[in-house]
Amino acid sequence: MRILGMGVPEMVMVLLVLLVPVALVVALVVVLVKRSNDRQPLPDERQRASTFAYQRLSQLDDLRKRGAITEEEYASKKQELMHDL
Repeated sequence: MRILGMGVPEMVMVLLVLLVPVALVVALVVVLVKRSNDRQPLPDERQRASTFAYQRLSQLDDLRKRGAITEEEYASKKQELMHDL
């Protein structure tokens, strides 16, 4: 069988030559996208998150001292906030 003057082995080679570079580019894009999604927060972002968590802890402690929340509620929410530090 001949198509465009090429036999099956030649057609397979042409397809490989065309598809391999495309597959490599797709793989590279996938790796780059994954790396960009896995990026660590910048130091400023970490500092803001930490500052926010400390402010929340202070507010939480104030609510506990005023009796607005129970010790159990305080301990539970404090554990969540400590995870953000």
